Parts: sequence; C-alpha cells; structure tokens
Amino acid sequence: MRRRLKLVAIEAVGAVAFLVPAQALARSEGSFNPGFLLSVGSGECPVGVGTEISGMVFPKGDPGSIGYGGFFQAQTYAGDYGRLAFGFQLGNVVGGELGFAGLTRSDLHTSTFALHTGVFASAAVLGTGLRVTIPMSGSDHGLPAHGVEVSWVLTLKVPIYSGRVFNSFGRPLRDEQGPITAAAREANGWADIRDPALVAHLSPREREELAALWVEAALAEPELEARAEGGLVP
Repeated sequence: MRRRLKLVAIEAVGAVAFLVPAQALARSEGSFNPGFLLSVGSGECPVGVGTEISGMVFPKGDPGSIGYGGFFQAQTYAGDYGRLAFGFQLGNVVGGELGFAGLTRSDLHTSTFALHTGVFASAAVLGTGLRVTIPMSGSDHGLPAHGVEVSWVLTLKVPIYSGRVFNSFGRPLRDEQGPITAAAREANGWADIRDPALVAHLSPREREELAALWVEAALAEPELEARAEGGLVP
C-alpha cells in the first residue's frame, strides 16, 4: 500500500509539474512534444521502453531561442519494474533537465525514489541524451533500493510548434522587436450587420468563448498602418 501511494504521489506531482509549463504554452510561443522513449543503461534491466511528453515555452517569441518547460516519462523494464519521472528542462537544440523519478519494486530491489538528471540534444523528431538516476530512498521489505543508473536515451517525438499553441492563426508579421499585433478597442459598427439567428442557439458562456476567440484572431492581424511610416514591408 505504501509503495502504491508513493507512485500515485509521483504521478500527481509529475502531472502538476508538466501542466504548469503547459498552461504557459497556451499563452506563449512554444512547442508540445509527445513521443517514444528508449533507454539503454546500467540498471537491473538494461533496456527500458516507454513514452515521454514534454513542453517548451520560448519567452522571446522565437522558437530558436532558449526555452524552458517540463517533461513526464513512463517506462517499463522487461515487464519486471517500471519507471516514472517528471521535472523541468531548459535549452533548445541542446539543453539539460532536472527532476525526480520513481522506480517500482522488482525481484531484486524495493521501490525507490530517485533524483533524475540529464543532458539532451534534439533535431526535428529525433533526440538523444545522457541520463543519470541517483537513488534517494533507503531499503525496504528486506530488499535494497535500486542503484545508480546511467543511461543513453533515444527519443522519437512529434514537435508541434505554434505562435499560440492550440490556438494558432498563422504566422504574424514580425520586426526586430518580435510579433506585430493589433490593439483591441470597443466599437459597435459591426452590430448593425449581425444576424442574431446565427448565435441564437448558443448559451451565454458559449457566446463569451466565441467572442474571445474572435478577438484573439483579430489581434493576430498586423498593425500595418501603424508601422507604415517605418517602411516595414509584410
């Protein structure tokens, strides 16, 4: 029971650690990266297979700049024991990650809470890296904890990039300061030509959400008139 509670706690904290940067992704430029994970290392079972989901946010608005984010990994080792890990990462094509891992009980070792560290390099869908898992918990049930694991990692992921992740309206006009977007102001000129029948079936909440989506799409349009005097060409 104690082991199960530990794993549930690891999963819960891992989900929170991943959702924090995921929420930032919804408001910033970034990427969402689900995919396959393979590791070969020095543990009790050398080969582990599973999945990794990561997300990166680029505060400067440029996918080529340094970003930050989170990751969540789930692996199985020959069906003997499992490994769950979560944490934060920093970088771009190359970078580093730091977090925590939980390894379930096996025939030779008890369930173990560990520190997860690593460096990685990625290009398009392919990534590789070096991962070190350092045990932090003691022995239990008469079995020792899992030992230090040094692993080579290979990932095959699908990077999903967007200026506004999950709500992208294309590539906005840019200058040296970054994206050029319009400003919102109140007006009622559009109200004269609207057809009430088009939204009559929508609830007040649905209308608010639709209005917010339309405003977001409008703000993605470039302020060409405001930039015209500067000689900016789209």
